[in-house]
Amino acid sequence: MKENKLIKNNEELIKKVIDEYVDLAYEEKQAEEAGKLLLLPPEQYKEKLRAEFMKAAKLDDYRKKMEIAYQKIIDVLPEMVSEEQWILIKQDLGQVAKDFDFEEFFEQETSKEYETLQQVFELSDETILWFYRVGKKLYDEHDYSSATAIFTYLSILDPYVYDFWIALGLSKQNEEDFTGAVEAFLSASIMSNDEPASHFYAAECYLAMKDKEKARLEYNKALHLADKNKTTHEWEPLISGLNEAMT
Repeated sequence: MKENKLIKNNEELIKKVIDEYVDLAYEEKQAEEAGKLLLLPPEQYKEKLRAEFMKAAKLDDYRKKMEIAYQKIIDVLPEMVSEEQWILIKQDLGQVAKDFDFEEFFEQETSKEYETLQQVFELSDETILWFYRVGKKLYDEHDYSSATAIFTYLSILDPYVYDFWIALGLSKQNEEDFTGAVEAFLSASIMSNDEPASHFYAAECYLAMKDKEKARLEYNKALHLADKNKTTHEWEPLISGLNEAMT
C-alpha cells in the first residue's frame, strides 16, 4: 500500500508542477506579447501548454520504464535461460540503445520505413518472448512495478501484440493505477476486438474508480463477446463478482 500511495502522490506532484509551469509559461508569453492579442483565449492557450508538458512528462516516464526494464532483463533473464541462449539474447540486447530518442523516431519520415521498434532494434521474436517471460515472472512474484516496466517496454517495442497490453493492464491494475490500466485494456481491445478479457478487466477498473456507468458498458461488451465465443463459463467467477458490485 505504501508503494501505491507513493505512485498516487507522485502523479499529483507531476500535475501540480505542470500547472505551475503552465501558469509561468503563460505569464512569460503575456510579457512577450505585451500590447498584442494572443491568438488563443487564456484557458485554451493554457490547455495547449498543459498538453505539451504532459506529453513531455509521459515520454520521460516511458524512458524511465525502459531503463528499468532493460536492467531487470539483464538481472533476471540469465537465471532463466541456458548459457548459449543468453549469449544470443545478449547479442540482441546489444542492438538496443537505452537512450534511443523514440519521440524523434516517431516524428520523422524515416519511421514510416519500419512497422515497430522491434524491427529498428533487430530484436528476434524469441528474444521478445523471453522479455515477456521475465515480465510474467516478476508479475507472479508480485513485483508489479517492475512488471509494469517490462510490459511498457514490450508495448513500445511492438504495440500490435494483444498479450502485451493485457499484461500491462493487469500490472497497472495491481498497482492501483486504474486509469493507466483502463488505457492498456482498451488498447488490447483494439488489437483483438473479439476477446472479452480486456472489457471484463476494464469493468473492474471502472468499478474501482466508482464509475458504475462505464463499468456497466464494458461489462456488457465483455458478456456479448464471451457469449459469442462460447466462453461465458470461463468467466463465471468474475461475472458473479461484477454483478454483485454493480447492483
